[in-house]
Formats: sequence, structure tokens, C-alpha cells
Amino acid sequence: MINKYCQLLFSVLCIINTCIVLAAQISDQPLALSLTISSRTRSLEVAWRNAQIHDGDAVVITTEEPLTFQKPSTGVIESEVVTEGSGGGIEPSSNAFDNNSRFRSDWQCNNSTTSIVHQLIPKNANEWITTTVPFDYALSSEITIDTKCYGFWASYIDSNGTILATSCISAHPKWMNEMRSHIENFRLRDLFIPGTHDSGSYRYRFNPVINETLVTKYSLTQDDDIKGQLLHGIRYLDIRVGYYRSSEELFWANHGISRQRPLREILEQVLDFVEDTNEIVLFDIQEFPVGFGRNLDIHRKLVNFVKSVLGDHIADPQLTWQATLKDIWQRKQTIIVSYDNYEVVDEYPSILFQAIEQRWGNVQNLDSLERFLRRKNQLFANLISRPFADMAELTPDTWGVLTDQYGGLRLLADRVNRFVSKWYENELGVNANIVAVDFYRGTTIVETAISWNLKRIVT
Repeated sequence: MINKYCQLLFSVLCIINTCIVLAAQISDQPLALSLTISSRTRSLEVAWRNAQIHDGDAVVITTEEPLTFQKPSTGVIESEVVTEGSGGGIEPSSNAFDNNSRFRSDWQCNNSTTSIVHQLIPKNANEWITTTVPFDYALSSEITIDTKCYGFWASYIDSNGTILATSCISAHPKWMNEMRSHIENFRLRDLFIPGTHDSGSYRYRFNPVINETLVTKYSLTQDDDIKGQLLHGIRYLDIRVGYYRSSEELFWANHGISRQRPLREILEQVLDFVEDTNEIVLFDIQEFPVGFGRNLDIHRKLVNFVKSVLGDHIADPQLTWQATLKDIWQRKQTIIVSYDNYEVVDEYPSILFQAIEQRWGNVQNLDSLERFLRRKNQLFANLISRPFADMAELTPDTWGVLTDQYGGLRLLADRVNRFVSKWYENELGVNANIVAVDFYRGTTIVETAISWNLKRIVT
């Protein structure tokens, strides 16, 4: 008994020491730049942090990797590209798709061989600006397991054209394996893992500016399919399953009672991804809103169906949540299937892990979400081995949905995602495990997770 207490005390002291070191790192941050995508307007967002503003500084968005910037010999250049942004505020610009706009650029990129599509003059050390540069999601359909940057690049430059910081629209298809030698002795609980909420709630070739309805406003939560989410770095999938006995496909990914995508499609995309990358994916089956009834018969059908598709890529739960990433990789079984029903988990001990704990605030405004997440991330709440997920999104109530009080999930995501990004880049990142968000392309959650995992290595 004394040994157990000593071990617990040692763990607590180690965590305290780690938190002190990491907190010190937060206070001394270099200039950083990020590019994200507004979920509501599908336009680019650019953010910078810790800038020391000087006359002549500019933030420039280009369509290819910037190597050099030069002043044009003819002075200011006019371009037929969209420009106006929304500043640091919450709401995006109302003319986000006004392609008749013109803007004036003080710079050329790569000796005029690369197009500049947007230029901003920094006014504050920390800003998050929604531009009017539209992002075409067809670009995302072309990425592969070797893609790093694509589509757009952002550069923070000084008055001489010197590049002080850069960012891009980025994919992270193999970030775990790229860090393998450093993180292989971590448990999944020890990592910062980026995730999506209601991961299966997406539609192909869907343009919210044109196609949005009241139903899609409150049922869609992502703009990428499962393969796209994984290629961009997501490693936690939140899956809700409905059973439809009269449908050709019996099992579907649902958002509440709203049927979204065939579960087979989702499972096959996960399988293709892990076969291509050997990355570890958490496939967390959390709710069963339609068709399951009170007995376990449909649950058994579901587990057998999942096993038939994923096969030997399912990690053996006998590893337990105490297993390290090295343990998982050595078995060449990298899909963790967790399940939100204790009886079913007990019945399938070679297939199912216990469901991941979801920390759900069920709140409707930003302040309440922040209070909930900060409370849940208190130090001593995290002394467990089972992974836990911060569900970092707003949840509209039923009446608000029926009356469209909130304007839809995209608007709610646009209102909170930049703040969620900031919270986890800073204090909340110290203890974070899994963070699941709506419309993750409007956050920096993947890059933030990778950055924090590197910090945890150092400490």
C-alpha cells in the first residue's frame, strides 16, 4: 500500500514539474503565423502571434511557396484579387466572395513569378483576420500521404522584404511516424491528439454559401471526409452509429437522428489510411441514436461488421490503455476501436476498448465553454490512464435549432474556433489529451497538438 502511495506521489510531482516547465515556455514565444479556413464563408483566415510591429511590416498571402519578396520597380501593383478582411473581430467580412474587388500590393514574390492574392498591414501583436480569399475544397481532394503544403502560403515580412515567419495550408499525414523515435514510449493518454466531433457528419461537394438548409445548418460538422481529416492530421474520430434495417447499408454514421454517411465508407477510408501510413487512429463509437433497441443483438451485428471491414488492423484491447505507442506499432495493429457500452465491451475483449471519456460541456456560449474546459483541465483531474476528450465546441439547444437562433453550427464554430485554438496553444495545452472540434479546418488544433507533443518530449 505504501508503495502505491509513493508511486502516486511521484507521478503527481512529475506532472507538477512538467507543468511548471511548460508554463514557462508559454511566456516566451516567437513570432508565429497560421492559415485556417472559415467554416461559414470558406475563405482564408490568417493569424499571427507575438509580432513586434514595425513600420513597413506586411502579411502577404501567395499561391506558391515564397522564397523572396521584392519591391516592384513600377511602385504599387494593383491586382484583381479579393482583399478586404474582418480585422480581429468575430464576424467574417460580408463580401467574402466578392471577386470583383481590387487591392494594392507593395510587393512582388519570387521575382514576379508567384501570385500575391492578399496583403495586410499588421496593427496589433496578435490578430486573427478573416480575408475574402476563397478556398476551393477541390484542392484538398488532391493531397496525398506525401503532401506538406498546398494551395496557399502566408508570410510575415519586414520593410526590406525579409521573411520573418511563414505558414501554409498544410497536411500532416504521417506526423506520428515522423515523431516515432521520440514518442514511442508515450501512452495515448500522454499525447496531445487532435480530433473531430461527429466526424462522419460531412457531405461531398457541399458549398454552404449555396446549398445550406436548416437541416444541414445543424447536422454537418466537418468539411472533409474521413480520409481528408486523417491526411490533415486528425487522429481521433468521434462516431455515432444508426441502424436502418430496411436500408441497403444497415449501419450509418449519424448526427443525432440525422443519417449522414454509410459506416462502410468511413471504415474503408480509415483502413486505406492506416495501410498507407501506419499511423495510429482512435475510432471511438460513442452513441447509438437509431435502431438499436434495448437488447444487444444489433450491437453484436455492429461489432462483427466493424471487425469484417477493419480485420487484423484492429488493436488488441489486451494491450490496455497502459500500452505505449511502441507496443501498438510492434503488433502492426494501429486502429483502436473503443465502444460506449460496457456489456458489449466485456463480450468482445479481443476487439473493443472501453469508450474514451468525453468531457462535454453542453453549453451555448463562448464564456461557458471556456469555464467548462478550464475546470475540466485542472491538474489533478487528469491522473487517469484512459484517454479523455475535450469536446471543444458549442451545443445548440433544441428550441434554438427549431428557431434557428444560432445561425447554424458553422457560425457557432466560427465564433469559438479561434479562441479554442488560442486556449490550447497556451495554458490548456499543458494537460490536454484529445481535443475534438467542429470544422477543424478553422482551428490550429493539429499544429498545436504537434507542437505540444514536441514540448512534452523535451521535458
